[in-house]
Amino acid sequence: MTPRAAIFHLIAITLCTHLACGEDKSEQKVKVAPGRISWSVTRTAVIAPKRPEFVRAINGVMDRLPPFPKRPPSPSLNVNGIFDEIEGEGAIIIEAILKGSGAGVPMEGAVVVHGRITDEKSAVDLMKKGVEELESTFRSLFRVYGGTATIWKRSLDSAEPDEQILAARLLARDRVTSAVQSIGKLLGDPREQVAEAAATALGDMGDESAVPVLIRSMNPRALRSEVRAIEAMARIGGEEASAYLEMTAEGHENREVRELSRGALTRMRKKR
Repeated sequence: MTPRAAIFHLIAITLCTHLACGEDKSEQKVKVAPGRISWSVTRTAVIAPKRPEFVRAINGVMDRLPPFPKRPPSPSLNVNGIFDEIEGEGAIIIEAILKGSGAGVPMEGAVVVHGRITDEKSAVDLMKKGVEELESTFRSLFRVYGGTATIWKRSLDSAEPDEQILAARLLARDRVTSAVQSIGKLLGDPREQVAEAAATALGDMGDESAVPVLIRSMNPRALRSEVRAIEAMARIGGEEASAYLEMTAEGHENREVRELSRGALTRMRKKR
């Protein structure tokens, strides 16, 4: 090997070491590992899958899921499965949360599957169907998580609440203030978990333009809508939030709202 060739060979080895032969290690994605897996069966269930069958099915999901769309430290999926059966009608509820994202944004998914149970095989088949739906849910969530602000805004209109909630959290994390109005539309969602996530996201974002959005979202016939809006406003702060809370602290007809508003004002003033 000539001296010149040797130099180029050394450069190639060095580049390969730093870039993993064309792949920047800082951008490497990692596989999700199974975390805590719990399984329970209701007292009414005469026929139900065993815990080892559920654990094997969840481990299979871990093997099939694509790499996590970012590079978190040791991402793991905690899963809780519940199986119910009454007189041949079965149901499986699976809730899961991804830990270790390192971005302050939890990724959660939940599925509920119903079916007729006649024997052990049909019970296992129902369980497997629930696990397959969980896998599909997290594949979709991965796509949302790995997307851009444009994709997150579009995901606010998803038919799946898990995707809407994740999108709102990601937009809040990155302070995408142009999404305030879009997130605000979710405040009136009949699914409580979606409305709660929207209010929390606006509070996390901390942009004062969200205050009038929160005020308009209040439903005097739904106390919870007022409570979550006041809590979000207290975190955002600003003159408009302060003026509104002073008004409700003194003049709201509901004693609970008055007390909540006074507490919110106190917290806001301490932050100044």
